[in-house]
Amino acid sequence: GISMSVKHIKDIYSYSVKIFLDQQVIYFSNRIDEGLIGYLLDSASLGFYSIGKKLVMILFIAGTL
Repeated sequence: GISMSVKHIKDIYSYSVKIFLDQQVIYFSNRIDEGLIGYLLDSASLGFYSIGKKLVMILFIAGTL
């Protein structure tokens, strides 16, 4: 059968929690601008902003910026 020590499980859990929290911080830091625009302005403004942000990212990934 499969056997794991408690020490190894704690090590894996500790690492997993750090990765999870890191990804959550990255997600929210990348989306905070859209949250603020959605809160402060109307949905049409948020739509235009989101489309513009995606276009810039596409150009950046394509290497033209």
